[in-house]
Amino acid sequence: MGRGKKEYQDEWEDDSWEEEGLEEDSWDDDWEDDAPEKPEKRGRKGDGNGGHKGGRGKVTLLVVIFLVIAIGVFGYSAARLFTFYQGYKAGEDEYASLSQDFAQVDETNEPEKKDETNQSEKQGESETEQETGERETEMPTSALTSVKALEDESTLEDKISKMQTADVLENNEKKTLPKMKNPIKFDELRKINPDVIGWIRVSACGISYPIAQGKDNDYYLHRSFRGEEVYAGCIFESYENSKSFTDMNTIIYGHNMKDGSMFASLKKFWDDPETIRVPYFWIFTPDMIFQYRIFSCSLVNKISTAYNTRFTLEHYQKFIDSAIERSEVDCGDVKVTPEDRIVTLSTCTSDDDVRRIVQGKLIQIYATETSPEADQLTEVPEVTGVSEVPEELSLAPSENEG
Repeated sequence: MGRGKKEYQDEWEDDSWEEEGLEEDSWDDDWEDDAPEKPEKRGRKGDGNGGHKGGRGKVTLLVVIFLVIAIGVFGYSAARLFTFYQGYKAGEDEYASLSQDFAQVDETNEPEKKDETNQSEKQGESETEQETGERETEMPTSALTSVKALEDESTLEDKISKMQTADVLENNEKKTLPKMKNPIKFDELRKINPDVIGWIRVSACGISYPIAQGKDNDYYLHRSFRGEEVYAGCIFESYENSKSFTDMNTIIYGHNMKDGSMFASLKKFWDDPETIRVPYFWIFTPDMIFQYRIFSCSLVNKISTAYNTRFTLEHYQKFIDSAIERSEVDCGDVKVTPEDRIVTLSTCTSDDDVRRIVQGKLIQIYATETSPEADQLTEVPEVTGVSEVPEELSLAPSENEG
């Protein structure tokens, strides 16, 4: 057994090692030579020379790999979410801007004010009437500038009876229609997108968007009104329908966006019974304004006959009866006949095979300042509506439409 360093120090504490010519370095070396060897660390069986150290290295490597993968997945997901957010925000900002700049649908509830000049003259006429005991028939008020005044069922007929009228051509027929000021600036919208054919408003759901019509039902699926690539797309009419909304069943598509935009809020008719208390939606066109009364809200298969646009009269009646029967919302007592025109609003659901639809029948047409006059020559419109189409045929949206 070797001697400890302390023993050496006690023996040579009088520095006699210097006298014998010993050097300090040799003393350290001599002590180290006699010191017991440090036992070799043994690894676990099967670890070889690596032992615990090798095991920890492997674990560390796996952790690093896992962290790299996790960071990559998180980064990809974050990028995707940011892209979706940008798309949502871009679409939301675009349509808010369009509505603010080109649509004053709810600017006021009152009719346009007449020129209030010559008040003294009018007062004199009133006094004369009182003296003679005669009263002239009340003249209709001027054209309304807002549709809110016409969304109360209890006063609708009375309001219409007091409106100015105009003799115009609609669907190639001469008609006397109540007159309304068009709240949509279609001339300006056409400069942005010549595909614009109308503007839809569903006040109960807060829906107010331009309507476009493309060459097919895919073009505006993920393309905004201004032509930007956004997931929200644009509200669009089926390319197979007439731009003048004269078909038996006109289909209008809109996405069911998670932020509640586009046609997502149609779900309110299911979720809140109070929503149907305003059972109307409107379609404004450059020449006419159409008011629809909702009569059915239902969930249908994406290849349902609800997407048929052409019928024989017999099949059309079956189509109407089926729509009323399957309604999941009590829309009130609404009579719908084969003489009525229907518009179907369609959006997707969480089920790829199911669509949510809201259907309304045309109850009133309003003339605008640009409506063609009754004596004005027009081109004969395309033949729509009645045609020999089997009931089983469904002109349904593609699987990508929502």
